[in-house]
Amino acid sequence: MEKMLAAVFHKDKGKNTGVIKIEEVYKPEIHEGNEILIEVKACGICGTDLKILQGAHPANDNTILGHEFSGIVRDVGGQIRDINAGDKVIVDPNEKCGFCEACRRGLPNLCTHLATGTT
Repeated sequence: MEKMLAAVFHKDKGKNTGVIKIEEVYKPEIHEGNEILIEVKACGICGTDLKILQGAHPANDNTILGHEFSGIVRDVGGQIRDINAGDKVIVDPNEKCGFCEACRRGLPNLCTHLATGTT
């Protein structure tokens, strides 16, 4: 299996706080038809990442951080029709419901059912 670099969160023993270490990890592979594999070219550290380090936002040990990124599509699952390997992409990691009041008012960033949709 191929390897890649990743920013990995490690919890302090017995605490919710932790550190980020740049490590070699196994490169993910496509397993489902609706998945897309992106080679990350730029990634930001956001408030959520800082809260994870400070123990103010939950995260499991060994979680790969960085959900605000851009990159190049390297592989796509069989159900993907509008995105191709080689495409340059910017990722919005948030899944909006489309039905709550905020979404109906054109404010999806305030969605009451907002979920992170990247791994």
